[in-house]
Amino acid sequence: MRMLCGHITGFVHWGEYPLSFAACLGQEECMRLLVVRGAKLNAQDSNGNTVLHMAVIHIQQEMFDLAHSLGASLSIKNNRGMLLVLTNFKT
Repeated sequence: MRMLCGHITGFVHWGEYPLSFAACLGQEECMRLLVVRGAKLNAQDSNGNTVLHMAVIHIQQEMFDLAHSLGASLSIKNNRGMLLVLTNFKT
């Protein structure tokens, strides 16, 4: 399966951690539960993406806002040296 999201094309990637998976699918309560149970908001997957990167890639503004409000960092670069691109999101 391939997707096109803005200028990103490639295989669909939902993240490697349950927190990123929940964010990609818009599962707010699951995300809150995972954080309460100790999920790391700034954990990076093998591509260097955090939950915030995944929320941007999958156009999940509500999940982005939630993760940021819970303490996720805006300043983490992924393995490609990319910071978050927030052109469509208002923080």
